[in-house]
Amino acid sequence: MTPREDWGRRLYCVVSQMREERPGHSAHAGIGWVRDAQSGAGLFVELHDENRERLDADLRATLRSMQAGRGIDFGQAKTEIANVTCQGPPVCALAIAVYAAAPW
Repeated sequence: MTPREDWGRRLYCVVSQMREERPGHSAHAGIGWVRDAQSGAGLFVELHDENRERLDADLRATLRSMQAGRGIDFGQAKTEIANVTCQGPPVCALAIAVYAAAPW
């Protein structure tokens, strides 16, 4: 549970969302990240797709490309993917990574 003194803080986050309104169709929202254990530096990426396996592969490929373009290697990517299948009313898959909080 969030301590009372942390309620209402500004949150710095990366958000991925995908909405779906077609019954029988799926929505997948994903976040991927890599982080240097010593310095704490890192990279985030957010993507969405109708196909979970393709989304996971794209998150990892994007992070590999981002690292290669910067001449860095923070190691293997980690991912978190939210998914939902529309059964009637519209749905939304939502993944959020909060990486900092600050008082107003």
